[in-house]
Amino acid sequence: MVFRQMIELFVFINPLDPECFKANQMIIEFAQERTEKVNIRFVTSVLSQKSLRQLHYAYLKKMQRDDNQIFNADFIASLAVQAATMQGKKRGMQFLMTLQSRLFEEGDSFSETLIIEVAQQVNLDLTMFQEDLYSNLAKKAYTRDQHLAQKMQITSTPTCVLYQCNSSNKAIKMSHHLSKETLHQVCGDTFDNLTTQQFNQHPFFQIL
Repeated sequence: MVFRQMIELFVFINPLDPECFKANQMIIEFAQERTEKVNIRFVTSVLSQKSLRQLHYAYLKKMQRDDNQIFNADFIASLAVQAATMQGKKRGMQFLMTLQSRLFEEGDSFSETLIIEVAQQVNLDLTMFQEDLYSNLAKKAYTRDQHLAQKMQITSTPTCVLYQCNSSNKAIKMSHHLSKETLHQVCGDTFDNLTTQQFNQHPFFQIL
């Protein structure tokens, strides 16, 4: 039996950030172009104060919300992703991408009504989703994501942590200016062969 190589990606994102939506689309396209099996895990991460201000200006200004209210919107969106994922990882990804598409391509405003509409749009079990949305299970899953972000020292979104499971126990953390070309370049070499010069060319790379 021949075992394919496997790439594992942890993608730390803010569901309400348009740059994260672009990164999510790019990473899904990257996975489709690889011959290896690619396992993607989207990890919701809390906003920095800088991100809060940017998000307020760009997308929530018309709702007249302060930073605490915006943080609450991010929290609710993250819980919604967790609740959708309880019905399957694929369903969770569909929910996330559809929610972001409604926000950043169709121009809808974020609200709990929109969350329910998206849940219906991706054919979630609506009763189960509503029960799970503010459940302790969803909150615990959200907390685990925050702990994982802290453990991996995630300071901005989007950030990608890439493992080549058959290469070594090392991982590469990449933030800012993520691109398919960069991901393909990293996967073209074993991590041990990546040179200092290559890291100097990408100052937002870090070996974990």
